[in-house]
Amino acid sequence: MARISTSLVIGWQNLSAFATVAFLICRRTEASFLQFSDIRSSMIRSQVTKRAASSTTSSVDCQYMSQALEQASKGFGGTYPNPAVGCVIVDGKNNVIGKGFHPKAGMPHAEVFALFEASGAVEDGTVAALSVLPGTPETEESQKVVNLLAKYASDGGARDLFDGCLSNNELFKGPITAYVTLEPCCHYGKTPPCAMTFVHAGVNRVVVGFRDPNPRVDGGGVRLLLDNGIDVDFIKGSEAKECSALVDCFVKRITCDPIDYDTHMKGSHRSALRTLAGRKKVDGTIAEISIALSDSDSKIVYQEDNEDDSLEGLANSIDLKPGWLEEADRKLWREEILLLRLGGVVAKKKAAKLLGERISAELGATVVQVLGHTVLLYRPGSPPVLDLEKMIQ
Repeated sequence: MARISTSLVIGWQNLSAFATVAFLICRRTEASFLQFSDIRSSMIRSQVTKRAASSTTSSVDCQYMSQALEQASKGFGGTYPNPAVGCVIVDGKNNVIGKGFHPKAGMPHAEVFALFEASGAVEDGTVAALSVLPGTPETEESQKVVNLLAKYASDGGARDLFDGCLSNNELFKGPITAYVTLEPCCHYGKTPPCAMTFVHAGVNRVVVGFRDPNPRVDGGGVRLLLDNGIDVDFIKGSEAKECSALVDCFVKRITCDPIDYDTHMKGSHRSALRTLAGRKKVDGTIAEISIALSDSDSKIVYQEDNEDDSLEGLANSIDLKPGWLEEADRKLWREEILLLRLGGVVAKKKAAKLLGERISAELGATVVQVLGHTVLLYRPGSPPVLDLEKMIQ
């Protein structure tokens, strides 16, 4: 049974009493009840995560979390808009029985590749994750991984692949611990929830590097694990800071509210940003990034004799690579203004404007200026770096 303190049980009972009273108050309208449900869910998740975070971790835990961080680094920069995540699974004798990382958005998460190795479905979970990275030549082994991924994503696939694969394996000695740099997810997306997959497999303990602030998770992964008898600890010390730094941009993307630039920005603000960008260009300090596309992409936007609708379609067909978007996103959070150099794919201002608007929408930014084949973007940081009001005084 999962370690839950007496205070947590009492706290849970208090929450249950609160739930009953609040339900009677809120039941008059469906909207009120839905609002209450969100509040209650947030309170429970917050309390569970705080209790899990109060537990202690050892130097051995830090050692294996460092290995999980090393795994995450293999996917870093290529998972946009998802975070980079790594996972290491260890048996009771401190033998590593599985490793993996999240290779790209749309693919299963790090936990699944580590479980592929631990369950014997593949020889090496890291190699399996590497085999599905873009640009990797297809092999018999990579096709096997693709088939496993399809099976995992199917109805009941997680249970079919992993049910009891750890708890029923006599080769593994003692309780099984999984080290994950980010809280396991608890929702169904393109793949099943990793937290429930750990339950199916028979993991006994999970050490988490950082709580996932995604509203679809936000402590829910921890709660699901605890509810199913799995102990949960949060790593401490330098490894905790590294796990936090690893997902810094993701956290900002997922927690910052969208901005209505038309409402919040005046022409004078945009003019001030253009002036600032001009100064930075002169002294060589402006943050910039050149588009990185394949040869086939590069050719289509040069056809600038097309009608507007056709040109827009061509601009929308450009494959914006996750690694490029990740780099642009990181620079925007740090600098707030970013110069896009699109000369590799556009020859005229109209195409640059269309492509720039598409990129700005993807990044939650706004186009401040289009000059030739360059586009200037702005997006406030978290916390903001530039004070637009002061800039226009």
